[in-house]
Amino acid sequence: MPRPGWLSKARHLPPSFRHQSRHTQLGRRFPEYGVVGDLRRRVGRAHVAHNLRNGRAPNDPIDETVRAGIRRGVQRAVFVEQHGRAPSDDAELRKWLAQERAKTKTAVSGYELVFAPPKSASVVWAVSEPETAQRILAAHRRAVADTVRWIEANAAFTRSGSEGQAQVDIDGICGAAFVHWESRTGDPHRVTIRTDSPG
Repeated sequence: MPRPGWLSKARHLPPSFRHQSRHTQLGRRFPEYGVVGDLRRRVGRAHVAHNLRNGRAPNDPIDETVRAGIRRGVQRAVFVEQHGRAPSDDAELRKWLAQERAKTKTAVSGYELVFAPPKSASVVWAVSEPETAQRILAAHRRAVADTVRWIEANAAFTRSGSEGQAQVDIDGICGAAFVHWESRTGDPHRVTIRTDSPG
């Protein structure tokens, strides 16, 4: 796994690598709307400015204590911009941040769906004769498929527009299913985990 900031050093790599990196990105970052999204962008810019002031690459890692201080400074500055005064104490700043987070809309690329039958069904499946085990397995697969069809028809939408203001119907969802046959403790427990995104 490349360490944080590896792209900031890309100027030392051959032009063909820089070209490939730029043209093989999987898409744009999902937007956040409201003060919290603005705070995140401003904190990011403050981190870059800190690194440049200290003669480092823009995306070099910063000590967590220093990062926290930068983040708190930006939060206080935005509070002052909105209220015309400094927060009376840390509790007031935290309360304001919590209120802003509650109002923030954040776009997401998809969801994780977990399908787990009652533990008793998994135990019966594990100790049954092959024919019964297959019937239990088929019932689980049908339940997963039925639920995904219901989600596609009733709950899966996407958004469009510069700030995601329009809700748009979709043709289906795209996902991958991962099947687990036992729990973390090694007990029989059939679980299907799907990662899904509107298509």
